[in-house]
Amino acid sequence: MTGRPLVHVVNRASRQDRRRRFLDWNSAHPVHWRFHVAVEPEDLTPQDCPEGCDPRVAATAASHRRQWQACVDEGRWRLVFEDDACLRHGAALILTAMSKALEHADLVFLGCNTDGEALIEMPDRLLAHVTFGGGPGDFDRYAQAAAPMPPPPLVRTHLCWGLLAYAISPQGAAKLLDQCFPLQSVSVELVRNRQRVEGFAVDMAVNAALQRGAVSALLCFPPVVLGPNGDSDLDARKR
Repeated sequence: MTGRPLVHVVNRASRQDRRRRFLDWNSAHPVHWRFHVAVEPEDLTPQDCPEGCDPRVAATAASHRRQWQACVDEGRWRLVFEDDACLRHGAALILTAMSKALEHADLVFLGCNTDGEALIEMPDRLLAHVTFGGGPGDFDRYAQAAAPMPPPPLVRTHLCWGLLAYAISPQGAAKLLDQCFPLQSVSVELVRNRQRVEGFAVDMAVNAALQRGAVSALLCFPPVVLGPNGDSDLDARKR
């Protein structure tokens, strides 16, 4: 394990299929993967799941809360992946550089949902909406045979959907614990069309904190982690 970055992976005990797929994609990387059993809906207390919130949504939030609390308790920055994350071939060294990046932000997104836009800040503070993604057969190539690339730029982000893979500092984790819990319904502006969406999901809480200016984040773009976001336990349309 010496010299290898440590990544904490959240995986439901009932989804060993996703753990196996994760290892098929990622086990060749020089990374130490430490799996953590995700919170299940039946593990929740009444305080964890407010009225109107889907218990599965609350359980996902509680799993990330555990990771943030552990980051605070240990006083060390932490890499957190969900179990549908696919790390780009050759990108393990980029993970080790995240401690330096966290000197400039509370967290760094290594990727985000492929079916949602990210809002990034370009030079001269111009803003851009970006999307990316791939087909079902692209993930094996991405994990095992993608062409070499230099470390991608880290850009300031003001909207980033999903907590697929990220690095977080103890200070950032403390901020997110304060800003996102207790869990409640929040409103997030979709900046392009000025519409707002509401919900209890933890990534919505993170985006609301970003839009309030309470938390700062960077995004690797192009991303170094992708996820299919097509077999969500939270959305019946994707199972």
